[in-house]
Amino acid sequence: MSRVYLVDLDGTLIDSNSLNFFILTLVALLIEIKSISSIKTLVEVLFIVVARKLRFCSHDALKKKLQTIWGDLVIIGYEDKLSKSLRVYLEKVLRKDLVKYLEDNKNKDDKVVLATAAPAEYVSIIVQYLPVFDSFVSTPRISEGDWFHNISINKWKSIVSSVDLNGKEVVSFTDHSDDLPLIENSQKVYLFNPLTADIDDLKKRYKNVEFKSFYE
Repeated sequence: MSRVYLVDLDGTLIDSNSLNFFILTLVALLIEIKSISSIKTLVEVLFIVVARKLRFCSHDALKKKLQTIWGDLVIIGYEDKLSKSLRVYLEKVLRKDLVKYLEDNKNKDDKVVLATAAPAEYVSIIVQYLPVFDSFVSTPRISEGDWFHNISINKWKSIVSSVDLNGKEVVSFTDHSDDLPLIENSQKVYLFNPLTADIDDLKKRYKNVEFKSFYE
């Protein structure tokens, strides 16, 4: 039986929170541009980041605002900045042992999907850098139409709508309880901290799923 490997990004494929990288890259670029417009936008970024820290706005609102600002910068020609910064970032945070596992275990009929709530702006670049991935699902760009946060059940719906799962063994890799919809629809799940600590409870709850700690 062929497999579909579903791999989460933050805390799983990378040992980091990629949204923080996105924010820092955006801030650095706005400072580098040194225009009245960029300083005004920088203030907007800092304001919404602080507002989120203080819980005055939702995570969805933060992500949508950041993606909107980045989309405006792409239009005026700054797309390569994110790509160059991302390559350096991945060298520091990528779990290369997980990538090697996927490369070693992927057969010709298997598919590997990067399934994440992170923005498509940089998820699309990650899969270009890592050829083990066949496709990805992520929070879409603002310019792609109806925006939604690709998390939890939304992530599972994105997978179902874009990946052929019929007759396939679904193997998931995750560190977060947001991925419970993926877990309950998988045959095998590899867990990363902090979710690894809940492995006994998950085994009781999902008796038809095989759970393993990736680092056991």
